[in-house]
Amino acid sequence: WKVNLQQRSLQDCYGSDPPKESCRVLRGRWFLISNGTLTPYDEQTDEAIESAYQKLLQRAEMESSEAKPAESYEMSEEVKRAVAEGRPRTILMKLKFKANKWKFTCADQAQTGNSLFSYGKSLLESSYGVQRGFGEIERQLGEVEEEMMSKEIGHVIVLVHGIGEKMWSEEGCGLAWSSGVFRQLVHAKQLRGHGFVKAGDGWEFPGETPPEVKKDEVLEASWWETVHTDEMDARLARISLPSMKQVRQIANFTVVDALYYMHPGHKEKILKAVAKSVESALARFYEHHPDYKGSVVLAGHSLGGVIL
Repeated sequence: WKVNLQQRSLQDCYGSDPPKESCRVLRGRWFLISNGTLTPYDEQTDEAIESAYQKLLQRAEMESSEAKPAESYEMSEEVKRAVAEGRPRTILMKLKFKANKWKFTCADQAQTGNSLFSYGKSLLESSYGVQRGFGEIERQLGEVEEEMMSKEIGHVIVLVHGIGEKMWSEEGCGLAWSSGVFRQLVHAKQLRGHGFVKAGDGWEFPGETPPEVKKDEVLEASWWETVHTDEMDARLARISLPSMKQVRQIANFTVVDALYYMHPGHKEKILKAVAKSVESALARFYEHHPDYKGSVVLAGHSLGGVIL
């Protein structure tokens, strides 16, 4: 992956073919709390909230020192104490834009309660749960193992999926997820093979000088879009009976892949699609690692193994 700060985007360099969609990158301090998730505000709104927040802090400090504030902000005694004490980072804020200015009020989230009255009041007042700072970020799958390894590539493994990839990917357990698990297992096996041992959530080497472990890279090659075009999925939907919808969906998204491969004309298309995807994934890899001279391993699951 590569971050382009000018374009504010996160781009897939060579991890899969076809490349994963680029993601938007934002610089931010403030996040909206919704259904247990944190959503960043756009940078302009973020600056406006931060400006109002800093004025609240200044106001609280001036109130505590009995100095006269330069601007007037209505704040309850509870809010002034909460802000002055620097607790907590999570507060409830009411934001209204009027006459080109932000009208800003806040309340300690811990003191809002969870009663029906408080809930109704928060809806009427258009209050929003926001948080300053994202907090500690948990390590993603495989990051601990990858940090212990060298940046130099040992082997390249290209994974080719089997039947049902359209359905599995939509449910979040397709090639992208399974390749992450596979990558972690490969790296863990490499570390154990070089004498590293598991220590809590991390790894350690019991000797004096840990050896350098070249990282095996895992790429993804996908072909399911060759079969499941919008036209084909629409035709399957028209002829599928309404009863037992989930069972028929499995048939449409898995069994059809195998039936297509058994048809001579479609089999040729699938073979060409797999070859093209593997070659494209490797071509993008070599663009970023032009000096790589190691081996390339092809691995296929289910029908992907038959194709290879």
